[in-house]
Amino acid sequence: MYSAKSNPRPISSLPKYPLLGKGATGWVFKINHRIVLKLSIDYNSLAMTYENKMYEILETGEPSPYILQSIFRQPGMNFLPFMPGGSLNVRIRASQTRDKNDMLVAVTKLESLSTVRKWASHITEAAAWLEDLGLAHGDLRPRNMLLDAADNLKLADFDLCAEMGMNIVRTRCPWTRVFQDHDSGGAGDEDGPWGIHSAKTEQFAIGSVLYFVSRGYEPYEVTDGNEATDGTPNRTALWRRGIFPVLGGGSIDTVIGNCWNGVYPTLGRLSEQFADEPRGQCLRVAELAELRSKCEDVAADLAESRGGGDASLIFNDSLTNRLQPPEPF
Repeated sequence: MYSAKSNPRPISSLPKYPLLGKGATGWVFKINHRIVLKLSIDYNSLAMTYENKMYEILETGEPSPYILQSIFRQPGMNFLPFMPGGSLNVRIRASQTRDKNDMLVAVTKLESLSTVRKWASHITEAAAWLEDLGLAHGDLRPRNMLLDAADNLKLADFDLCAEMGMNIVRTRCPWTRVFQDHDSGGAGDEDGPWGIHSAKTEQFAIGSVLYFVSRGYEPYEVTDGNEATDGTPNRTALWRRGIFPVLGGGSIDTVIGNCWNGVYPTLGRLSEQFADEPRGQCLRVAELAELRSKCEDVAADLAESRGGGDASLIFNDSLTNRLQPPEPF
């Protein structure tokens, strides 16, 4: 959690709106069947401020159908479209059986190849769109990929988005590869070093996401071939040495292997592998205006209930001078 000061008005509940989830940046409340509110739980949440500022940058370009659009923002709050399909992580885990220790026992259902290709198209298009802006998402993993009612995927959560070439702040295997750290003796922990944001690091994460959705479990989460059991030190050590899970010869596995090995010079070239997939749609201008009007009413009501004025935060322009997320406190 990026936080500098506790909120003097706790938001553990908003009587009018059900709580959908709790995240590191904020809590998400359902406003209605079309809108959710991501609300900061800290008075001076640097991550929330950063993400809202990042949305200002994202909105300088033509919208992407695979980026979760912001409907309306005020300091400390961000109104977003409701995604009834939940996260990609929830979708895949719904087809898993796990024991009381949350260890994987079985995968009861696999997604169809057509669905996997559809999601691959959406993920790679979103990453390529950010690349065109000179940005890396920085946290490409299933929890940050949301599904609408038609199973279209939208990339969300931009509090770790940064300029290409900046140091990676934090992540974990298998969504980023740990590189050799000769200065620290090559210790095999998940604290890094992760390297710098690049097409290579972003496509590595995409490869792991495609493995997850095509198998129904994370790389190295089960014992299979040369894979190690999840929870052992071998998992990070294998990534560090560039030893990847065994793949087949199908089109998706070819892309996964290429992503893990950094074959694609740009994310745009990666997205070309799925150029034949149908394209999604952004919110229409009239629809966005209608939703924004509702959000403005809700924001005004919340501001009044929290003592008047705006929602809670004061922007700090210095946070985004170099488009790199603030270090966690």
